[in-house]
Amino acid sequence: MDETLSKLIYHEQISAILFFIAMLATSGIAYLKGFYRLEKSKIINVRIVDVITAFLLYLFVSLVIGSLCVSLFKKHLTSGNIAAFTIYLSFALSIFTIVLFGIYFYFIKDTILKPIFKIKSKTSESIFYDGIIGILSWLIVFPMISFISSLLQLFIYKVFKVFELPNQVAIDLMKLSLTHPIYFIMGFFQIVIFAPVLEEFLFRGVLHNFIKKYLGRVCAIVLTSLAFAFFHYVHTQKLSNITIIGSIFVLGCFLSFLYERQKSLYAPIFLHMTFNFITVLNLIFIKGT
Repeated sequence: MDETLSKLIYHEQISAILFFIAMLATSGIAYLKGFYRLEKSKIINVRIVDVITAFLLYLFVSLVIGSLCVSLFKKHLTSGNIAAFTIYLSFALSIFTIVLFGIYFYFIKDTILKPIFKIKSKTSESIFYDGIIGILSWLIVFPMISFISSLLQLFIYKVFKVFELPNQVAIDLMKLSLTHPIYFIMGFFQIVIFAPVLEEFLFRGVLHNFIKKYLGRVCAIVLTSLAFAFFHYVHTQKLSNITIIGSIFVLGCFLSFLYERQKSLYAPIFLHMTFNFITVLNLIFIKGT
């Protein structure tokens, strides 16, 4: 065990150094090109009732309806069909949540919904441009997240002396979907399409704008990213929560920064999609976690 742990620590140290060098290179180039400059912030009048409604709708669907579905079908679940049930349920709950969000925010689309997705101005770019910026931003944020993840992984190895850690729940869901083409398509849409759209709308679109209205842009970025990170906490992930929460906090900060930079929710949505898409490719072709 000691030898295995020593090898893991050695390889993780090498990874940390390489990702640190890559982070300095990509972030340095981005800084020199003026990528990190922010214009004056604009306020969107997201109300407390909008924040509460959005989060309650999400929690109602995921916790209440999700738990009811599990209770109703529990007697019929076996080791042979639980993977299919989990994927179908996650897929259906995501669609239902999007529909509920659409119904509620449709009635305030001009005052809140449209500005959340994109603030129009003389200097604003097209949605296509925002999407391209989001996709290319992966080259900047990936080394950052990987470096932080390696540092946190080293912390876990050295402090807790463990070398086997649980996967993130989303990774396990995607692994389940690899057993059948239909499951894979549904899992792919869930991880790469639905999750980024829902999470970016909920955190960057609603929560970030509400906090910014009262505490300013910097506090909004930090607090929203903290909420976003702890939103991914799951008890069964155990010590992996340290790495997952720390990495997602960094991702959340960058997503919020990108939202402020582009004044468009499409940019962080496309970055989030790209991040998840490459994670899925890694899982399929490299079998990483």
